[in-house]
Amino acid sequence: GDDDTGDDDTGDDDDEETAVSDCLPDPSCTPCGSDAYESNNTCQVATDMGSGLFMGDGSVTICPSCDEDWFERTIAADSTYALLLSFDRSEGDLRAQLYDSQVPPNLLAESVADGVGGAALVHTATATETLRLRVFIPPEQDLNGDAGNAYSIVVADTEIALP
Repeated sequence: GDDDTGDDDTGDDDDEETAVSDCLPDPSCTPCGSDAYESNNTCQVATDMGSGLFMGDGSVTICPSCDEDWFERTIAADSTYALLLSFDRSEGDLRAQLYDSQVPPNLLAESVADGVGGAALVHTATATETLRLRVFIPPEQDLNGDAGNAYSIVVADTEIALP
Protein backbone atom coordinates (compact mmCIF):
# COMPACT_ATOMS: atom_id res chain seq x y z
CA GLY A 1 0.00 0.00 0.00
CA ASP A 2 0.94 3.66 -0.21
CA ASP A 3 2.95 4.59 2.86
CA ASP A 4 4.24 8.03 1.83
CA THR A 5 7.88 6.91 1.92
CA GLY A 6 8.35 7.86 -1.72
CA ASP A 7 9.18 4.33 -2.83
CA ASP A 8 7.15 2.24 -5.23
CA ASP A 9 5.66 0.10 -2.43
CA THR A 10 6.62 -3.14 -4.19
CA GLY A 11 9.84 -4.07 -2.37
CA ASP A 12 10.27 -6.61 0.40
CA ASP A 13 11.71 -3.92 2.68
CA ASP A 14 8.52 -1.84 2.65
CA ASP A 15 7.46 -2.88 6.15
CA GLU A 16 10.87 -2.02 7.58
CA GLU A 17 10.86 1.40 5.93
CA THR A 18 7.41 2.12 7.33
CA ALA A 19 8.41 0.98 10.82
CA VAL A 20 11.61 3.00 10.78
CA SER A 21 9.64 6.09 9.80
CA ASP A 22 7.43 5.51 12.84
CA CYS A 23 10.16 6.81 15.14
CA LEU A 24 11.37 9.68 12.99
CA PRO A 25 10.63 13.18 14.25
CA ASP A 26 8.62 15.77 12.39
CA PRO A 27 10.79 16.59 9.33
CA SER A 28 9.78 20.25 9.62
CA CYS A 29 11.14 20.41 13.19
CA THR A 30 14.55 22.04 13.54
CA PRO A 31 16.02 21.76 17.05
CA CYS A 32 16.67 25.26 18.39
CA GLY A 33 19.56 24.26 20.57
CA SER A 34 22.10 21.58 20.95
CA ASP A 35 22.65 19.63 24.13
CA ALA A 36 25.45 17.19 24.89
CA TYR A 37 23.45 14.27 23.47
CA GLU A 38 22.30 15.72 20.15
CA SER A 39 21.65 14.57 17.51
CA ASN A 40 19.58 11.90 19.27
CA ASN A 41 16.34 12.90 17.55
CA THR A 42 15.42 9.43 16.24
CA CYS A 43 15.49 5.89 17.57
CA GLN A 44 18.18 5.03 15.02
CA VAL A 45 20.64 7.50 16.57
CA ALA A 46 19.63 7.09 20.21
CA THR A 47 22.27 8.04 22.79
CA ASP A 48 23.73 4.91 24.40
CA MET A 49 23.42 5.24 28.18
CA GLY A 50 25.72 2.32 28.98
CA SER A 51 25.01 0.37 32.17
CA GLY A 52 24.59 1.35 35.80
CA LEU A 53 23.52 4.84 36.82
CA PHE A 54 23.07 7.37 33.97
CA MET A 55 22.61 11.02 34.84
CA GLY A 56 22.13 13.69 32.19
CA ASP A 57 24.57 16.57 32.34
CA GLY A 58 21.94 19.27 32.92
CA SER A 59 22.03 20.60 29.36
CA VAL A 60 19.37 18.24 28.04
CA THR A 61 16.52 20.03 26.28
CA ILE A 62 13.42 19.42 24.25
CA CYS A 63 13.62 22.50 22.06
CA PRO A 64 11.46 23.49 20.27
CA SER A 65 8.47 21.52 21.50
CA CYS A 66 8.46 19.35 18.35
CA ASP A 67 11.95 18.03 19.26
CA GLU A 68 12.36 14.49 20.63
CA ASP A 69 15.26 12.91 22.47
CA TRP A 70 16.02 9.19 22.22
CA PHE A 71 18.25 7.16 24.54
CA GLU A 72 19.00 3.44 24.58
CA ARG A 73 20.34 0.84 26.98
CA THR A 74 20.69 -2.94 26.91
CA ILE A 75 19.57 -4.67 30.09
CA ALA A 76 19.66 -8.30 31.22
CA ALA A 77 16.67 -10.54 31.87
CA ASP A 78 14.92 -9.83 35.18
CA SER A 79 16.69 -6.45 35.43
CA THR A 80 14.90 -3.21 36.26
CA TYR A 81 14.96 -0.10 34.07
CA ALA A 82 13.98 2.94 36.14
CA LEU A 83 13.68 6.50 34.81
CA LEU A 84 13.19 9.79 36.59
CA LEU A 85 12.73 13.07 34.69
CA SER A 86 12.70 16.49 36.37
CA PHE A 87 11.62 19.65 34.54
CA ASP A 88 9.95 23.03 34.89
CA ARG A 89 6.27 22.19 34.53
CA SER A 90 5.44 25.82 33.68
CA GLU A 91 7.26 25.23 30.37
CA GLY A 92 5.35 22.04 29.55
CA ASP A 93 4.84 18.54 30.85
CA LEU A 94 7.47 16.17 29.50
CA ARG A 95 6.56 12.57 28.80
CA ALA A 96 8.65 9.45 28.28
CA GLN A 97 7.86 6.24 26.45
CA LEU A 98 9.94 3.06 26.58
CA TYR A 99 10.14 0.87 23.49
CA ASP A 100 11.86 -2.35 22.56
CA SER A 101 14.18 -2.44 19.54
CA GLN A 102 11.88 -4.55 17.37
CA VAL A 103 10.78 -3.41 13.91
CA PRO A 104 8.21 -1.97 14.35
CA PRO A 105 8.97 -1.01 17.96
CA ASN A 106 6.58 -2.08 20.71
CA LEU A 107 5.61 0.35 23.46
CA LEU A 108 6.57 -1.25 26.80
CA ALA A 109 5.89 1.51 29.33
CA GLU A 110 4.86 5.16 29.62
CA SER A 111 5.92 7.66 32.24
CA VAL A 112 3.63 8.71 35.07
CA ALA A 113 3.73 12.43 35.91
CA ASP A 114 3.70 13.63 39.50
CA GLY A 115 1.94 16.90 38.59
CA VAL A 116 4.74 19.13 39.92
CA GLY A 117 7.57 18.75 37.39
CA GLY A 118 8.56 15.12 37.56
CA ALA A 119 7.81 11.92 35.70
CA ALA A 120 8.84 8.34 36.40
CA LEU A 121 8.80 5.06 34.53
CA VAL A 122 9.76 1.52 35.59
CA HIS A 123 10.12 -1.62 33.46
CA THR A 124 11.37 -5.11 34.29
CA ALA A 125 12.92 -7.02 31.40
CA THR A 126 11.75 -10.57 30.77
CA ALA A 127 14.77 -11.27 28.55
CA THR A 128 18.01 -9.51 27.69
CA GLU A 129 16.90 -6.65 25.47
CA THR A 130 17.84 -3.26 24.10
CA LEU A 131 15.38 -0.62 25.25
CA ARG A 132 14.83 2.75 23.60
CA LEU A 133 13.52 5.73 25.53
CA ARG A 134 11.66 8.61 23.84
CA VAL A 135 11.42 11.92 25.74
CA PHE A 136 9.02 14.50 24.28
CA ILE A 137 6.35 17.14 24.99
CA PRO A 138 2.86 16.23 23.77
CA PRO A 139 1.52 19.19 21.73
CA GLU A 140 -1.35 19.77 24.17
CA GLN A 141 1.13 19.94 27.07
CA ASP A 142 3.46 22.51 25.47
CA LEU A 143 3.37 25.74 27.47
CA ASN A 144 6.59 27.34 26.24
CA GLY A 145 6.29 27.20 22.45
CA ASP A 146 9.53 27.34 20.53
CA ALA A 147 11.56 27.83 23.71
CA GLY A 148 11.00 24.19 24.66
CA ASN A 149 11.91 22.74 28.04
CA ALA A 150 15.18 21.77 29.72
CA TYR A 151 15.18 18.66 31.89
CA SER A 152 17.31 16.38 33.99
CA ILE A 153 17.30 12.64 33.41
CA VAL A 154 18.34 9.78 35.67
CA VAL A 155 18.22 6.13 34.63
CA ALA A 156 19.14 3.37 37.07
CA ASP A 157 18.86 -0.38 37.44
CA THR A 158 16.83 -0.06 40.64
CA GLU A 159 13.55 1.78 41.15
CA ILE A 160 13.89 5.51 41.87
CA ALA A 161 11.35 7.30 44.05
CA LEU A 162 10.00 10.65 42.93
CA PRO A 163 11.31 13.36 45.29
